[in-house]
Amino acid sequence: MQRLTSLILALVALTGFNACADARPPVPLIQDLRAEAVAAREQKLPILIEFALDHCPYCHHVEDVYLRPMIASGDYAGRVLIRKLHMDARSRVIDFDGRQISGNELAARYRVRVAPTVVLVDAQGEVLAKPLVGVSIPDYYGGYLEDAIDSAFERLRTGMLAKAP
Repeated sequence: MQRLTSLILALVALTGFNACADARPPVPLIQDLRAEAVAAREQKLPILIEFALDHCPYCHHVEDVYLRPMIASGDYAGRVLIRKLHMDARSRVIDFDGRQISGNELAARYRVRVAPTVVLVDAQGEVLAKPLVGVSIPDYYGGYLEDAIDSAFERLRTGMLAKAP
């Protein structure tokens, strides 16, 4: 009986843990880059775009371990707009210039070939920092992400909008 009770408590704890993990806000999907650009321009913030695939475990890892906690913490609200684009989605998005394009077309523009890839852009869609491609070194990914955000934010603040290295 005690073993059954322990098993039930363990299952309840695991279920509660998963419910808490799912309670974190999702990474907002890009639908209209013009609207994102308006918000970025008004707040003087870079736009972080995670190029992802639906069934990509590495994409889910980046979202669950880094992006969703960043959004939930609120610490990044004044530093970057965090968004996601499904490269494999059939829906189209409105580009910075108002045209409807596919996620694949937008990925091709930024030379994204691997998912996940994180690209930081300004309100005109210009790249502000070196893109993060894949999750090759998970132990350092958070630091690389922080550095990219800081670099993009600084480039916007100082007006250094030349192409990123």
